Amino acid sequence: MINPRYIALVAKQRLTDTSFYFFTLFLPLGMYIFFGAAQSWSEARAGHGNVAAWIMASMSVYSAITCATSSASEISVELSNGWGRQVALTRGGLSSYLFTKLLVTAVISVVPVAVIFTAGALTTAVIDTPGRWAAAFALCCLGGIPFTLYGIMSATWLGARNSASISGAVLSLLAFMGGLFLPLSDGLMKVARFTPVYGVANLVRYPIQGSYVITTSGIHHEQLWMQIVNVVAWTLIFAVLCYVGRNRSTSRK
Repeated sequence: MINPRYIALVAKQRLTDTSFYFFTLFLPLGMYIFFGAAQSWSEARAGHGNVAAWIMASMSVYSAITCATSSASEISVELSNGWGRQVALTRGGLSSYLFTKLLVTAVISVVPVAVIFTAGALTTAVIDTPGRWAAAFALCCLGGIPFTLYGIMSATWLGARNSASISGAVLSLLAFMGGLFLPLSDGLMKVARFTPVYGVANLVRYPIQGSYVITTSGIHHEQLWMQIVNVVAWTLIFAVLCYVGRNRSTSRK
């Protein structure tokens, strides 16, 4: 059973934590301004928008997945401290608890994404229609949810204390490999298509770039289903590893 009051309480706790804002807001916002709005080529056309909008969406979903990963670390700490056993005795059980946490992640992701989108609208970012603006915004807010599972997986396998720093560093590497920060070469694209961030990165940019992917050698057509399959596959992989890791840590205790 979903409790709106609990969702609001947890979201408020996260949003009043000042440390939450550095990697989830200030860093992505600064990267958008420096690499997007401040550049002379930011107004160059890119599909149904321009380059600034492409970078805006990229930095927004980066803030969302960073937010999701950090939130997952807190979930793992709660579970490792025995809270999971208490939750399992409630009517909703552990599945309701985890689903609620996923909703909280989506709720708090709205804040940094909204700030970056506002900065984009006030600077040079252009997307052709309000519907495409709304679609890009919604996809960015939801794009971090699979990475909540990534964060939980990291904590169950690495330990709650070590997972935050390690998973954050690995996430940045995956973002580079997935083409989130800058276009990749054709050679790297062959590898990028199998990385976790690639699908999310191109889905959130789909309202802007359509069924095309920008590389260092030009623009290439790519079917939407490939990106959807990437997201679904990695979500399932993270979920399975969470389950196996959770059972592994429980059996040790």
